[in-house]
Amino acid sequence: MSFHRSTETELWTNPSPSTDFAAQTITLSEDMTNYTYLKFYCKALKTGTKTFSIIIPVEDFVASTTGSTLTDDFRFCLTNGGAPKRTFQYKSNTQITFSGASYISCPNTYTMNQTAYPLVIYGVN
Repeated sequence: MSFHRSTETELWTNPSPSTDFAAQTITLSEDMTNYTYLKFYCKALKTGTKTFSIIIPVEDFVASTTGSTLTDDFRFCLTNGGAPKRTFQYKSNTQITFSGASYISCPNTYTMNQTAYPLVIYGVN
């Protein structure tokens, strides 16, 4: 029995990881349709240590008209039990548009661009 090992190629790295990540469009180094999946590697909080990854099939991402959500699916507990959230959408085969981030701490939601903080995006085959 043989196993196929996936390969990851870095398509984008946050050029300013010490500053807040406001709403913006980023440009990938390659066409995302060359890959089967996109992997978003993020920090829950810019200054924290909690990280998470989201893997999305490229075909689904390109076909989506509503965008995707960058959020920790485990709803981890931070100091006050909140969770970060940021949406992102396909713009072109080499561009992704990110919204500003929010921090959900029921029953309130706050604008907080240092949450759901993207660090690296990989293409995965």
